[in-house]
Amino acid sequence: MGWSILVGAGCVLCLALAGSASAGEVRFGDGGWSWFQDPRAITHRGAHTRTYVGFVTPTGDVTVASYDHATKQVARFVLHAALQEDDHASPALFVRPDGRLVAFYAKHSGTPFYYRTTVNPEDVTSWGTAQILDTNTAGPYGFTYPNPIRLATERRTYLFWRGGNLDPTFSIQKDGETGWAAARSLIHVPNNQPGPSAERPYVKYASDGEDTIHFAYTNAHPNETPDVNIYYGRIRAGRVEAVDGADLAELGTPILPRDADLVFDGAGPAWIHDVAVGADGRPVMVFATFPTSTSATDHLYHYARWNGSSWDVHQITPAGGSISTGGRSPLYSGGITLDHDDPSNVYLSRQVGQAWWVEAWKTTDGGATWASRTLTPGSTVKNVRPLSPRGNEPNGEMVLWMSGAYPNYNTLQTAVTSFIEDPPPPVFEPPAPPTPGPTTTPTTSPVSDVRLARASPGSGVVRVGPRGGGRLAVHCRAEASDRCKVSGSLRRAAGRLGAISGTVGAGRRATVAVRLTRRGRVQIQRAGQLRVRVVATSSSLSGRGSPVRGKVRLVLRRRR
Repeated sequence: MGWSILVGAGCVLCLALAGSASAGEVRFGDGGWSWFQDPRAITHRGAHTRTYVGFVTPTGDVTVASYDHATKQVARFVLHAALQEDDHASPALFVRPDGRLVAFYAKHSGTPFYYRTTVNPEDVTSWGTAQILDTNTAGPYGFTYPNPIRLATERRTYLFWRGGNLDPTFSIQKDGETGWAAARSLIHVPNNQPGPSAERPYVKYASDGEDTIHFAYTNAHPNETPDVNIYYGRIRAGRVEAVDGADLAELGTPILPRDADLVFDGAGPAWIHDVAVGADGRPVMVFATFPTSTSATDHLYHYARWNGSSWDVHQITPAGGSISTGGRSPLYSGGITLDHDDPSNVYLSRQVGQAWWVEAWKTTDGGATWASRTLTPGSTVKNVRPLSPRGNEPNGEMVLWMSGAYPNYNTLQTAVTSFIEDPPPPVFEPPAPPTPGPTTTPTTSPVSDVRLARASPGSGVVRVGPRGGGRLAVHCRAEASDRCKVSGSLRRAAGRLGAISGTVGAGRRATVAVRLTRRGRVQIQRAGQLRVRVVATSSSLSGRGSPVRGKVRLVLRRRR
């Protein structure tokens, strides 16, 4: 029998608190990034749980920082001092299978292309000497926008960048080797002549980490060519394919920009901002459009998802105007990104008066409808180019962005900051394994589920103290030697307000802990009472049975 959560009249929830106890901001340093090199931030769980962030400072120092989720400490290292005062020089990061970090970077359309590897796993304070990538497509435009991706099934790392001829370019390195294969074009613009009018596709990459690389792109720069649309392709088993599996070319034989899937062709140009892959293996992307002119102040954000037979495209929200002052980059929106662990979550920056606020948006129906919450309420500055670290789930919620003035890409006046909600340690330690007893014949249908207790009136109310803590009554039905392990989050339309977690012995009615986030504590202090939705997962501590998700309504009431 599976593990389930049942709700009845007067019932309270059987879950466990794995809440987010500490929420706050972390400042990584002055600087920022362009949005076309990735990953710019990675959360990696090894001997430590740390988030690594790459950025370039206003004085051109290429920098990598780490945040330790247990100790809350930030460490920084300057990879290359005074390389270039340009956000295109920020590094892309990659964690090797051995836990060592690699950073790739170059000047904006410059040479050489550097990469450095940490001496020790999970430690940004010591790096080996800089290596130089010695292959590129022919042309005067050097290297820009590194994107490293490893495919585990192939045991190879793909490195993408914009090459010397402005083509999206790639090289491959096999595990255990130190050299890179000759550079080849992924997409080629024929008859592309050097100069300010040269067409150049802008590409975003994502992967399942196993056998497929997804890429979404424009056919040109949207401020320089009138007809700029959004396209999609994928790399699998040495081939370039359309989304439905149709073969486009052998990898290494470049496709033309319009050979792949046309995702969006609307009024005015468009600019891709991110692509990710859902748990169902289907690609999702977000992009900005500029429907009236290339000097528009009415940028719009869109969400596109492959539904198995066609592309569903929905507008999310107006974005405002350009974050760049002086009119030099009129199509620089505040920025929009996907949560790559769950691309139904979107983080975006939109204009509010003279400021730009970072917001979290959530869809449960493929982009047709949205709920949102603000992460920077009341801010009077520009909070732009948000990103969600790759690999962050299930660590909690973490969003990074650039905060401050942004004259243009080569005049940075921003700082890299973040919103973090780290889950606290488990409230209950796992129980010791049961002492082996005499061998018996197992029952044919053991009881193995988790249920809400049918309790007295008012038991659906949890009273919360000044520090955001409370208790919730639950009932566990399981085999005598087992326990129920439950965890979940407390949510409203505005987002996540807290969590519950704990373990309950078989056959017992007991309580588990409730703990609110900082946002939840503020809301309940203001309102006195909150109605929340609890999304919970119940499972057997022994591992028997399959985890099951369930939902229930709950009232939180402030304890005076």
